[in-house]
Amino acid sequence: LATSGGGEDGFPLLKTFIQAAAGAPWDGIVIAGPLAEEEQRHTLRHLAAEVGVAFHTFVPNLAEQLGEADALVCKGGYNTLVEAVSNGTPTVCVPRTSPRKEQLIRAQAFARLGLVRLVQPDQLDADRLRTEVNTALQSSRQKLLEQAHTLLNFDGGRQTAACLLE
Repeated sequence: LATSGGGEDGFPLLKTFIQAAAGAPWDGIVIAGPLAEEEQRHTLRHLAAEVGVAFHTFVPNLAEQLGEADALVCKGGYNTLVEAVSNGTPTVCVPRTSPRKEQLIRAQAFARLGLVRLVQPDQLDADRLRTEVNTALQSSRQKLLEQAHTLLNFDGGRQTAACLLE
């Protein structure tokens, strides 16, 4: 499953994912996002149809899809990465690096913890992405899930409530 959040700057990633899926031993699904430009959506839809990748502009309850995907290719948005990591979803992250480095910093931190595979945007090509997805698909979901819950605290709501009550 490949998604770029809202889709406003995801065209290069999703196009490369579709190219990587051509001839790959796995089936791809692309979610372009509602903010992707119409011309880009049309191009992605056409490319996806040519290689047999399922294409969607929007999927309700995407967080649930992230937990069910065999592997995820995404940018480094907070919600997407946390949902994926908290579900043990093997993830390949290609973060946005401009105009802010926030996604890159988050992706690097998660990669250092062994929770995601990181591909720098300037190193992205179909062969590299196919290799990274193939490697991610070999990852143990259970091991990633245990590692995430050992290293990260997913109890922010309860902790915030306790602080407020205190």
